[in-house]
Amino acid sequence: MFQALINLLLNFVAAGTDEGNLYTPCSLPGCSEAFDKAIRIKIEFNSGSLEVRIKNLSHDTIMVQPSFIDSSGKKKTSIANFSWTPADVHTKPTKLDGSASELLLLSLSRVDGTINTPFPIIEYDFILGDPGASHTPNVLYKIPFAKGKKFKVSQGFNGSFSHKAKTRKHAIDIEMPIGTTICACRAGKVVDVVEKFNDNSGKEAETNYIRILHSDGTYGIYAHLTQNGSDVQIGDDVDEGGIIGRSGNSGKTDGAHLHFAVAKSDGHVLATIPWKFMDSSGAEITWTVGQDLEHN
Repeated sequence: MFQALINLLLNFVAAGTDEGNLYTPCSLPGCSEAFDKAIRIKIEFNSGSLEVRIKNLSHDTIMVQPSFIDSSGKKKTSIANFSWTPADVHTKPTKLDGSASELLLLSLSRVDGTINTPFPIIEYDFILGDPGASHTPNVLYKIPFAKGKKFKVSQGFNGSFSHKAKTRKHAIDIEMPIGTTICACRAGKVVDVVEKFNDNSGKEAETNYIRILHSDGTYGIYAHLTQNGSDVQIGDDVDEGGIIGRSGNSGKTDGAHLHFAVAKSDGHVLATIPWKFMDSSGAEITWTVGQDLEHN
């Protein structure tokens, strides 16, 4: 369902020269649309050093980890005749917060006293979200539709129909007519919106959704929305219970419903995690597949 969303490994390769600079979007073959829009890399060369500066123009969190590549194409933990800072930049990801200022990612210097030793190739791996994010303990989620309404739960956690993979395991499907008002289960910032696809296409890659970044680095995912069914834009801050869009039947489904999940970055996928609903008083509630979920 979310392959376009979670297949986010990108390799961006830059070979050094001894003069000039590069400040460019990630536009090489294989670069996902998300990173193409989000990342800007600036490479500056001086007589004996190279500096890599990077910007994240999106509102989302992106992790980046550079690697040194030798002439045979293998990753190296050290490069002869060079030193670099930070010393661990190539062994652990660097966090790029959304809409942050330019960051000096890497400084690489020659130590052999010459200007002829070629700079190594540097490869960059990008990950959407922060794998180190931790779900706030005991947080409860508001029901994602208007008070006074009730709709049937058609599939829950680890559902046999389509909730087996870790990208869907802890998700709920709630049957509702196309056009039903959808509300945010938790406050956060809108970081991704897709709303261009028709209802009833039956194609997994044509799923409309809204993804909201929470304060703890997790995401709320609201999927199968109707075409042009988002009432928010990327960058908007939304309140808990605020209207964000309208349900639909886009993507691969067995009927009109809302698919809701809470997820966090797990390497190069967004893996769903357990979560719980609350009622209007803030008390935890339980729900059962095959029965109505009521917002009272």
